[in-house]
Amino acid sequence: MIKIIFLDIDDVPTNEVMWRYKDVNSNHQFDERCVRYLNTLIERTGAVIVISSARRMGTTLNEFRKIFKEEGFKGEIIDVTPICEEDHIIRGNEIYKWLRDNEDIYDETYIDYKNYVILDDEDITLSFQKNNFVKVDRFSGLTPDILNDAINILNKKEINI
Repeated sequence: MIKIIFLDIDDVPTNEVMWRYKDVNSNHQFDERCVRYLNTLIERTGAVIVISSARRMGTTLNEFRKIFKEEGFKGEIIDVTPICEEDHIIRGNEIYKWLRDNEDIYDETYIDYKNYVILDDEDITLSFQKNNFVKVDRFSGLTPDILNDAINILNKKEINI
């Protein structure tokens, strides 16, 4: 079964500390340490990425793939969440819509599907997504603790009694 990481770009592979102390001669857009952790998450779970970041407005899927590859990312980016422009729509709704619209790739109904994690610096989730959400600190980005929480969510085995 496919495992999915809904990824916010701002403050997950990037962070405030990186931008404050960035070497002016560096072409990197992401924190190398955060990219290593993201690669570890992919290696340990087999998950794929769906971009849920606000940066998806004005950036194509192929542009994301190119940027991530240039930054050393080794995983697969399969899609971006839809942009819902109605009033009071939060990213959790866009993730929900993506799950509803893509049931064919994860072999369960969107209601039963639990093999995903949302990595974001803001709690943008719907109430039923809370167990799949890991809050990332915008100053430090992806850390070992966040990495372990995400791995635990993605590799969790449910016991049916």
